[in-house]
Amino acid sequence: GNSTRLWPAFKAFCRSNPQYLHNEPNPIDTYCSKHIVEAVERALDEKGGERCDYEIRYVYDVGNRMVAMQKLSHFSGLAFKCEKSHFNIHHEFGPWIAFRAVVVFDLEGPDR
Repeated sequence: GNSTRLWPAFKAFCRSNPQYLHNEPNPIDTYCSKHIVEAVERALDEKGGERCDYEIRYVYDVGNRMVAMQKLSHFSGLAFKCEKSHFNIHHEFGPWIAFRAVVVFDLEGPDR
């Protein structure tokens, strides 16, 4: 997800790449997708040891790749889904968040 912190970085990127907004049909999705992949790869590299497989599902995926991001954020504890407003409310950012992707790692989960 992102908060308002996304916009200064995105605007700076667009200023340094003036044709980007004209050449990309979905500029914010493309920008975020690139940075999500880079962040996942960087995290796996920093982890060291054997790498694991992973899958990224984006908010714009359709069909059998679609994820109910609002429900996922609610059940994961990231943000409460208000049934009256249908907004997800984050403990720090309030409703000013957007969900971009979920990353699923092929790892053993915790024992419960």
